[in-house]
Amino acid sequence: MTQTSEKLISAIWPLPGGNSRYLDTLDRILKWAADTPDATRDGLIAWFMSQYNTAENTAKSYAYYVIRLGVFDEDDSGRLALSALGRQVNQAGGETQARLVTEHLMRRYLAFPEILAVYAQAGDPIHIKTMVEALRPQFPQWTTEAQFEYRALWLLSLGCLRQERGRYYAITELGRAIAQEHPPVGEVPSVSQEPMGTPRLCNLQRRVRARTRFPD
Repeated sequence: MTQTSEKLISAIWPLPGGNSRYLDTLDRILKWAADTPDATRDGLIAWFMSQYNTAENTAKSYAYYVIRLGVFDEDDSGRLALSALGRQVNQAGGETQARLVTEHLMRRYLAFPEILAVYAQAGDPIHIKTMVEALRPQFPQWTTEAQFEYRALWLLSLGCLRQERGRYYAITELGRAIAQEHPPVGEVPSVSQEPMGTPRLCNLQRRVRARTRFPD
């Protein structure tokens, strides 16, 4: 059941290493921290810069969002230690590791259940613009596609979606199982594909109904 009294986190960022490799990059980060005595935020920023040839400001953003993800505990001096979640993810592998991260995102971050629900009810691959068009009315605070797309790419990297071609994605068996375990708030419009792959909405009377989750 997806329900929490905590305010859900709105912003998430991609990670370097490729759109389908966010989990691999996260695993590398955790192993670096576990093997680094006195790991710090500054050390993590330097690690991003050296490993992925990123600019300092970009590396700072990566570090900020990874720490906010909840895999680290940080003290006032910027020293980092793996959190309980970080230790679990670091010690796991394969689907178990992917599930740990996915379930955390479904519980703590805005819109992950809704996005996965759209792909679950679509069945066939749909263009990312179709998903955005379906959900934009529920998340008007996002004025660009970025936060929708970042979430889809996280779900891709976690094995919950698969890429068919271009920006067309379809749900996997793992994704379908997690969608059932973490239903969205309220109703999610159904979507379909027009011939030739043009994204569109269809038959808004068909909806995914789910138990209520309280984001605040």
